Amino acid sequence: MSFDFPNIFRIFFADAYEKTIQSITPQICPSNPLKDKLSSSLEGAGNIEKGTQDQYWPLHSLPKNFAQLNPSSRSVTLRANLPATRLDLFVERRLAKSYRIAIGKLENQTPVRGFSLSEITWNPWWVPPSDSEWAKNAEIMPPGPDNPMGPVKMSLGNEIFIHATNAPRSIGHAITHSCLRMNSQDAVELAWEIQKRCSHKRSLHLLIGYSKDKGKTSSVKCSQPIPVTIDYKQVEISGQTLLIHPDLYNKSGFEEELKIALADHPEIQIDSPTLETLDQLRRQGTISISLTEVALLQSWFYRLLVSIRKMCIRRDSERGVETSSQNPTSFSSHE
Repeated sequence: MSFDFPNIFRIFFADAYEKTIQSITPQICPSNPLKDKLSSSLEGAGNIEKGTQDQYWPLHSLPKNFAQLNPSSRSVTLRANLPATRLDLFVERRLAKSYRIAIGKLENQTPVRGFSLSEITWNPWWVPPSDSEWAKNAEIMPPGPDNPMGPVKMSLGNEIFIHATNAPRSIGHAITHSCLRMNSQDAVELAWEIQKRCSHKRSLHLLIGYSKDKGKTSSVKCSQPIPVTIDYKQVEISGQTLLIHPDLYNKSGFEEELKIALADHPEIQIDSPTLETLDQLRRQGTISISLTEVALLQSWFYRLLVSIRKMCIRRDSERGVETSSQNPTSFSSHE
């Protein structure tokens, strides 16, 4: 007597499996925030179209209190986490805001090290890097909506910049030639925040002038260099929540980072099945998962359901039957 395991699974286990999966579904984080600490900078982002003058300089969409932010505190630092495609602004060592960014592509990786931001350039020209093969046939481009630097760039040295963009859909991806790229609204906001805190050119009339005279390039030196740290952290922890980021540069160390993040939670042991599941999940993008959910991934009931489902998929495959998913540990995502 033979048992029809796929049908047995569908009759007795499928509903339990789906409910269990839904109960521990981690949230896909489009902006990779530490939720309880960051204010959103994404409203209105992604609507800048190439060649549109009004949207090229997005002063109309900046925060209502933009001009009233208190510049008296001048201790400013920046920290980027490449796998998270996120740039954090710290004022007086406290996290003030987080921005989505695009980073260097795999073959043009953004360097992981410390930098100093010393100059802000409004309405910059784009000059092709002289020693770069990809730019050998490119031409110098004046300020304007077709300029890939957008309305502002911030120099980190060695031809690496934090800059705006005329390609907002690239934000959140590893796609640049090593620069950190921001939505134009975010770049203008960040650059002005740094300028009014770290230079003597603080009058809002200057910013209005930059936006009106779009063809005129203006450079502002910072009175003190702004420390910029670029990290590569695949795992971050905030309270009882893990943020797990995709490995955009194919680096090792995911398991070690998980163990370090969970060092204060000895009740959670990272074994091979848990590591495999989390690694598969993060390929969709950054995931936010509670420590309770991580522990549930290690429960015998979940492991049993996964094992049964793997067996059913293998049996269906042998019979030539299509299954709804070839990934036995796939989770539905919440955008």
